[in-house]
Amino acid sequence: MEKLLFALAVGAGMGWLVAGRVKKEEPKMYRQIGLIAGVIATVVVWSVAVFVW
Repeated sequence: MEKLLFALAVGAGMGWLVAGRVKKEEPKMYRQIGLIAGVIATVVVWSVAVFVW
């Protein structure tokens, strides 16, 4: 459970960072792009935490 919470926190942070960077260039789509980046980061961090640790 703690691995999932860690992955969610990292994914949320990554999505927030990506959305902030993209906001200037894509003002209409920055939320969707940040959400997609956050989901990808969450899945990657969770899979590494489960299968490697």
